[in-house]
Amino acid sequence: MRKWMLDEESAGDSSDNEYYEILELYHERKAYVTNRHTRRCTVYRIEHPFYHHDISPNATFTGYETLGSYPDQLTLTQWFDPRYSFEYAPAVRYQTFTHDCVPVRDDKMGDSFGFVYEEFADVTIGRTQVVRQPGVKKIQRDRYKDEGLVQQIMDADLAWRQTAFKRDLYSKVKNATAKTVGAKMKAKEAVGDSDALPANITTALMDDPKALTAEVLGGLTVTQLRKLSGFIDEARKTVEQQAAELEAQRDELLRSVGNVLHPSVPISDNEDNNLILRTVGDAAVNQTRKEYSHVDLITMIDGVDTQRGTVAAGSRCYYLKGAAVALEQALCAFSVQFLMDRGFTALSPPLFMRKEVMQEVRTLEFCLVATRVMCHTDRFRMFLRTQVAQLSQFNEELYKVTGKASERAEDAEVEEKYLIATAEQPIAAFHRNEWINPEELPLRYVGVSECFRQEVGSHGRDTLGIFRVHQFKKIEQFVICSPHDDISWKLMDEMLANAEDFLKAIGLPYQVVSIVSGALNLAAAKKNDVEAWFPGSGAFRELVSCSNCTDYQARRLKIRYGQTKKLNARTDYVHMLNSTLCATTRNVCCILENFQVGNFSNGGGVVVPEVLRPYMPSQYREFIPFVKPAPIDVERAAAEAKGSLRTVVTGSASNVSGGSGYADHSAGLSIDPAIKGYRVPLVRGTEANLQGYATMFPASKEDFDAAKVDIAQWPQLPGRRPICESSGRAGGVREGLFTFAWHDRELLAINEAVGGNYTTGVIPTCLSATPRTECVTREANYHPDGGQIVCPRDGQAYVALLALPKDNVRPEDFVAFYCDGTFGIHINTDVWHQPVYPIGEEAVFYGKQGAVHACAAYDSVDEHDTWLRVPLEAQDCLEEMPAHLRP
Repeated sequence: MRKWMLDEESAGDSSDNEYYEILELYHERKAYVTNRHTRRCTVYRIEHPFYHHDISPNATFTGYETLGSYPDQLTLTQWFDPRYSFEYAPAVRYQTFTHDCVPVRDDKMGDSFGFVYEEFADVTIGRTQVVRQPGVKKIQRDRYKDEGLVQQIMDADLAWRQTAFKRDLYSKVKNATAKTVGAKMKAKEAVGDSDALPANITTALMDDPKALTAEVLGGLTVTQLRKLSGFIDEARKTVEQQAAELEAQRDELLRSVGNVLHPSVPISDNEDNNLILRTVGDAAVNQTRKEYSHVDLITMIDGVDTQRGTVAAGSRCYYLKGAAVALEQALCAFSVQFLMDRGFTALSPPLFMRKEVMQEVRTLEFCLVATRVMCHTDRFRMFLRTQVAQLSQFNEELYKVTGKASERAEDAEVEEKYLIATAEQPIAAFHRNEWINPEELPLRYVGVSECFRQEVGSHGRDTLGIFRVHQFKKIEQFVICSPHDDISWKLMDEMLANAEDFLKAIGLPYQVVSIVSGALNLAAAKKNDVEAWFPGSGAFRELVSCSNCTDYQARRLKIRYGQTKKLNARTDYVHMLNSTLCATTRNVCCILENFQVGNFSNGGGVVVPEVLRPYMPSQYREFIPFVKPAPIDVERAAAEAKGSLRTVVTGSASNVSGGSGYADHSAGLSIDPAIKGYRVPLVRGTEANLQGYATMFPASKEDFDAAKVDIAQWPQLPGRRPICESSGRAGGVREGLFTFAWHDRELLAINEAVGGNYTTGVIPTCLSATPRTECVTREANYHPDGGQIVCPRDGQAYVALLALPKDNVRPEDFVAFYCDGTFGIHINTDVWHQPVYPIGEEAVFYGKQGAVHACAAYDSVDEHDTWLRVPLEAQDCLEEMPAHLRP
């Protein structure tokens, strides 16, 4: 950046010198930029989309490449005149400035600088901060987003402005054409017999509309002008459509830029680096452990029916029952009273919102607004048009509902609405398009609502029980405050203290963490989470999320601070903050784990926290008894009845059986094969990589139960590979546990769904058995009658060996998928596969497949004289599927 000084006469004392910054503005529009005023006279700010000056009221400036008939010299008074709008002016280069302010040097315009985004968010510790293009890039860098987005936005905006400029030129030419026709008719000129247009006119219309000046138009007849007017309408319509498309493309890019971060936010994209601020309660001492997790406890108090919930509404839906309902209602009542006693106003908002309003509160959008003249602000004000839910949330979290747009029977119009994901959304719109008197601030609201979230992409993350579900109640803190004097940061501390006091009152241990920059949503300048200790699960889990979004949301919603302003006066926007107080289902889970005593057999149960007792019914006032045994105890008892898992599996090793084809080859697996093997690539299991091979679903019993096995007519493949003996003779769907255990160097398995004991892989003696880096197999098969579903019961990681459908399969067709245990897979019909390879010592999978169970087998040793070597270490994963293995 080159700097320029005021001349001595204007500057006065050298200590008060002010500097000119020379910037090359967007699309090479160039001009001087100065500070607010000089010692000699008051200076007014000229605001313009592409350039501005500080000048005195009587100053003039010259040397523009002008548009049409605009004058070469403008005074300040003329700048206020809308007739001299330069909104779409071509490139401008400063030449002369008639006031005392002159550059010291003569080397003109300085280095390229692109957009100058100023007053980017009016945030950062409660004071205005000037953020230029490097600042936007820093935001992207600190949030671990693509810095190239800034250039993409500039390029997209340039394309839009060029097209919009041409659109407006067509409008001006159209008006000029109409005026010319009117003048000719008034003068009673001959209308002309031919409407043929000269070639130079049609060329100018398409390539350079501004060449169609009044003089050129005056040379045409009325008939020609009328035909030209029709051409202009068609051309403008085309360009107008192009401009709308380009504007939409630019705005889509603009929605990806986030708020300015608070300096205290830890810069990282790894949530392992979240900064622990403090730990309170038993967890601070020894992270105490208890026997049962919330998944077992909610069943032990007979508090939920997920099976019927899944049948009625789909996966992760539930009926809350009995004591769990009472506990949830007590939490709601205590939460609302807790905040109302602290000065909050209760709001029960609508549970769905109109599409256009939800769009206003959903994602970031820039609006590059440049007023022609402003008296005190800098050139480009970047208005952050904010919404509450981000674009990805709009598509992946929100449920859409449709209904009639009106109550009139004859009105068939349908209106789209969206169920809210949090009370923050409708409360954020509560003061939409309003000015808020400073004397009314801060406004403190407690929102009480049901929340609805699709939770797309949350495979396996706390999907058991009621911790992460599609519908839940939540009590939310929402605060609107002044943007000045760091008030919002003080209120963020207050809201966080409310959440901590709430957990202390119940008696839940917790830690407070500052979330890393890479994990923040676009609106948050800073976010602190409160994670409670779950002693049955042995983990801290999020109960509270507290964010300061500064004026990011308020700008989009036009919630302004103060009274209505005079024209062109500066507008301030309120700051908006939100924080969970109580997400009821999660708090129920945490209370169950922390307040559990004993077990079902000795009359145990859950002690009700003292602060909740006034809100509980009499039968559960102090204690909720266990009325069912823990599911984990039932499973343990069943395992003990059979013998240990390892004993059961390894005891079957010498009795290899089954009708699927595995048994035909298990006996041929040796721990000392002559290794001539093909090492199949290991690819990370993702929806994109698994396409054509299998589909994913969350690793929970509810989702497994809801998953449907694909049943197909067969054969579908054109080959002649025979079906294995004793297969393909039944009907329907079979399911059961698929149990695995490593015995020395052999992986042994029992398939209860269709019957059979197998050795599915071995580790040759030439390789280390610890750690297991790979195993070998020689067999795979496919089922022409349908798919097969496998799902880890306890979240174990596993490897799935698959190949796309073909009868002439070769070792090079196989690929191994590393699955992290958060999801199960539905293996597609005709896809070659092996039983999965668990990473741990033992594993149990839910299994489901067609009972027809037709099976075509492949033996790589017999057919191609090679073993299949299957990698087992995650560090060997490819992130993308090799091209030759894609469907």
